[in-house]
Amino acid sequence: LLGDKNKKKILKTKKISFLRNQLFLHESPMFSKRKFTLLIRNIPFHASLWDLRKIFSPLGGILSIRMPKKKDGAFRGFAFITFCSLEETKKALLLTQRIHIYSRRLFPSIIA
Repeated sequence: LLGDKNKKKILKTKKISFLRNQLFLHESPMFSKRKFTLLIRNIPFHASLWDLRKIFSPLGGILSIRMPKKKDGAFRGFAFITFCSLEETKKALLLTQRIHIYSRRLFPSIIA
């Protein structure tokens, strides 16, 4: 028969695989090792997260939008938008090359 250590290993392995199947961790793009991020520069300082989401959400599945701020809380003028796939990132890059928001032209670029 199996020892206590072997039983614990088997139960732990079964529990982990069960949790993965329940949460679909192996299929979810949130847990993929590779992230596809677009850097957007020259964003107006009074633009909001919702302004960016309104522009970029029709172009593909957005995983996250990050808008860095200074220590005093003021927006720094650029943002990182992470997409689900490389194709969606390329599509967003091509379609937003000449887009303006609050009379300022956005400058998107793909980063690694």
